[in-house]
Amino acid sequence: MIPRAEQAYQMYLTGFRRMAAAYPQVIIAQRNLFELQQDYVRSLILAWQRVVDVEGMLVEP
Repeated sequence: MIPRAEQAYQMYLTGFRRMAAAYPQVIIAQRNLFELQQDYVRSLILAWQRVVDVEGMLVEP
């Protein structure tokens, strides 16, 4: 999803620079991209926290 959001953002930005797209479209596409990136990072953090939790349970005292 992130590559498509990046592509959409670049498309709207290019369109805006050519005066073929409205600036709000650029901002919306950028916000969508940032939100997807943020969700991805949160998912990675959560996944690694779970890995650490499981490893902590497997370590013998």
